[in-house]
Amino acid sequence: MATAPFLRRAAACAGLAGASVAALGGLVLTGWALDIAVLRQIHPAFVPMVPNTAACFVLAGCALWMERRPGAGASHRRTAQIAAALVALVGAATLVEHLAGVSVGIDQVLMRASDPLVPAATPGRMALATSVSFLLSGLSLVGLGGRGSLGALRAPWLALPVGAISFLAVLGYLYGVSALYAVPGYASMALHTGVGFLVLAVGMLAARPDRSWVAILGSPRAGGMVARRLLPVAILVPVALGWLRLMGEQAGLYATEFGLALMVSSSVALLLWFGRSTVLVLERHDTARENAYAFSESLLASLPGVFCLCDESGRLLRWNRALEEVSGYTTAEIAARPLLDFVAEEERTSFAERVRHGLATGWTDTDAVLVAKDGLRTAYHFTGRRAEIEGAPCLIGIGVDISRRRAAEEQLVRLNAELEARVDERTAALVAANQELESFSYSVSHDLRAPLRAVDGYACILVEDHASRLDEEGRRVAGVVRSEAQRMSALIDDLLRFSRLSRQSMQVADVDMTALARSAFDEVTAADSGRHVRFVLPPLPAARGEAAMLRQVWVNLIGNAVKFTSRCAEPAVEVGGSRGDHELTYYVRDNGVGFDMAYADKLFGVFQRLHGEGEFPGTGVGLALVKRVVGRHGGRVFAEARPGAGATFYFTLPLQEE
Repeated sequence: MATAPFLRRAAACAGLAGASVAALGGLVLTGWALDIAVLRQIHPAFVPMVPNTAACFVLAGCALWMERRPGAGASHRRTAQIAAALVALVGAATLVEHLAGVSVGIDQVLMRASDPLVPAATPGRMALATSVSFLLSGLSLVGLGGRGSLGALRAPWLALPVGAISFLAVLGYLYGVSALYAVPGYASMALHTGVGFLVLAVGMLAARPDRSWVAILGSPRAGGMVARRLLPVAILVPVALGWLRLMGEQAGLYATEFGLALMVSSSVALLLWFGRSTVLVLERHDTARENAYAFSESLLASLPGVFCLCDESGRLLRWNRALEEVSGYTTAEIAARPLLDFVAEEERTSFAERVRHGLATGWTDTDAVLVAKDGLRTAYHFTGRRAEIEGAPCLIGIGVDISRRRAAEEQLVRLNAELEARVDERTAALVAANQELESFSYSVSHDLRAPLRAVDGYACILVEDHASRLDEEGRRVAGVVRSEAQRMSALIDDLLRFSRLSRQSMQVADVDMTALARSAFDEVTAADSGRHVRFVLPPLPAARGEAAMLRQVWVNLIGNAVKFTSRCAEPAVEVGGSRGDHELTYYVRDNGVGFDMAYADKLFGVFQRLHGEGEFPGTGVGLALVKRVVGRHGGRVFAEARPGAGATFYFTLPLQEE
């Protein structure tokens, strides 16, 4: 196969040959038009080139130049075809004139040729060999411009006899043998006509080297290397040795026998030298090829999986040792089996389809199970790429063992199934627990409230209807009973609210935190309208969340701040907020009694209080509610304080998109 650089050089050679032949014909026509003898004939003793021959060279050279590469435009191709057809027509007509002994009136169409060396009977007629050469050249050039491959394949074979005829003519002039360029009774071929045909033949051979045997000259393989070395030696060396022998004999330097022996010995010496250099080149080429093959074998053997090369029919052309080890078959057994025989029967159809896909598109991949000789099944993942080997499409495949991966995938499926079963169990248990919690909440809200209402009611009746029968201590005890019953009722309300927060659905929306904080402060201070608390509330960044839950956070935090500043002369509560990269931070700060940070970890637990009931009322559930609400929103809560210096409670909410 010819390389791309060789094809470019061949196209350039064809173009140069066409331009040279056209220029030769143009110069000869100029010589006839202007009566310049040196342009008509190289030497006075040589035959001149007639005008018809020169005109055909111009047409043939232009056709070759326009057809120098396959991608010629339509107009160029059409013009070249017309020119080539005219050349073939002129050659055929002149050949008929020679063979039939008639004149068709084309010999002196261009101009009257008068020269002592031109036969008087047929003035201006090209030689017999010239007409044959032009007929063959025209047909060859027509074949070069054809769209089908048949003409392009025929063109080099038609150019060969043209080259042979012209080569003999040039040898005749070189050796002084007129029989090689002249046929008795016919006009002789001029020397520059023979040279022109040689150049034209070389150009026609170079125009389409990729479609003929000429491609071997551009091959990077050993055959191409030998052909490129042998061709010039085979042509030039015999010609040069024959000419030197003839010149020596004519000069009287040696007799014919000595000249023959000298020519033979020189030929043998040159052939031996050429053979030695060629053998060395082939040896280096074979060594490099063997090294490359050994490297490829080592590379294939080091692959982590199996390697195979198959043709379109699925016949294995090459494989590595891993395939033999995995399959358990010998080299001879693998060579006798198609690739599909190693694939599990249930997967052969899909595997064959993927192989056809790879040959058609250039790439493929698939999973398949290889079945060994002993029946062992191993899963592989195959990737394949299309390659051209000796002009035939093949597929190079590499398979990686994925049996462990498949086992891991199957195990993962089992684990997922087990996990889903456990999740279902836990979900059922959680549903049952929620149902029990609902029942408990109902019991608390109904069964426990009823006795408390009865205790509070009877204590109220006792105080109101039978106060006269009670002494001071009795009335105090009755008041304590009522107060504790009411505190127990408030504790039950807080517990129910705390438990419902875990199950309450959240309707997330944009929340105006400034308005929520203001509303919470108004609600907290409404019960004690006679007390003045300084409230600082700058604009707060808006958040996204469940508005009712977030309002409960503000109510609890601001309520605590107001409650724990009740002993301050000038109570103050400050609310603030800021926006960070990933979260919003809000705080409630007061100047109340504060607390010791050593007990901060108890703040947000249920029923955890750092101050006694006698100091500040409460159930110990408010901050636990705050932590539960903020946690459900994905935030966190924390606090800072010092005894007697107030406290600051913080909570964060994550930034969320709508």
